[in-house]
Amino acid sequence: MANPDRVPGKKGVLWRDPERYVPVLEHYLLPYQGPLALKTAISQEAIPPVLPSQTIDRASLVSDWRMYCNGPDPSNPPQIPDGVGDCTIARAAHSFTAMSAYAGHPEPVFDNMEIIRAYSACGGYVLGDENTDNGCAEPDVSQFLVKTGLTDTSGKVHKYVAWAAFGDPSNLPLMAAALNTFGSVTVDIDCPQSAEDQFAQGVPWSYVAGSPIVGGHSIALQKRGSGYIGVEEVVTWGVLQRSTRGFCRHQIREAYIGISEDWIEANGTTIQGLDLAQLLADMPSVE
Repeated sequence: MANPDRVPGKKGVLWRDPERYVPVLEHYLLPYQGPLALKTAISQEAIPPVLPSQTIDRASLVSDWRMYCNGPDPSNPPQIPDGVGDCTIARAAHSFTAMSAYAGHPEPVFDNMEIIRAYSACGGYVLGDENTDNGCAEPDVSQFLVKTGLTDTSGKVHKYVAWAAFGDPSNLPLMAAALNTFGSVTVDIDCPQSAEDQFAQGVPWSYVAGSPIVGGHSIALQKRGSGYIGVEEVVTWGVLQRSTRGFCRHQIREAYIGISEDWIEANGTTIQGLDLAQLLADMPSVE
């Protein structure tokens, strides 16, 4: 269920090892061949860009952003009434929900025990043992989603066919283009205390200089407002949370795309501006 009381949940991102190989989105970008009128501040080495005046909505078709054990919720297993630091897994469930809906499929729902099983597989969590509630690194989660995936309550398995990290996670125009194309973007932030306070107050996240960092947190970017001074809308702790772009520029530390099987089924493997075939070919070499 969604979080009507707006109680901040848990954090749980482990930052990836800088020595670990990850596929980098920018390495697979090809020259965009669209009309000159569409050229923006985005490099011409880009997937189809979007204009600042364009609203990108990959959220409104979803009826319920569930907590998925990432904070206090009546649906949590009794051993964890306040939730656990499974934000990377909850984010994956939110992304699959949106990507499925925008690919024309029914909105999936995931059982909380499926979320916990994935958290255990990716992060070594043992239900009820606080000493094992240590979070996950995004590449581990992404690889799990390629190899195993999440099974919804209807029995359908949702998997990635490929994923890549943003080489420059501060490139918000490229992030907007990726959201428009693929239906969800994984955003990992240094979460400041101010964000928890603003979340509880029901106001947009905005940058507060000097606010202490309380942990790494994974969220799903699902909507980009229009205009240069617009807001992003991200899914976190069971709700759609508004965020200023200034907050994003200061707090984003890592960002990723995941390409789902539903997206491939709906759109195929050819996309202008992205060498998707090469990315798919490279995936077996990613560990």
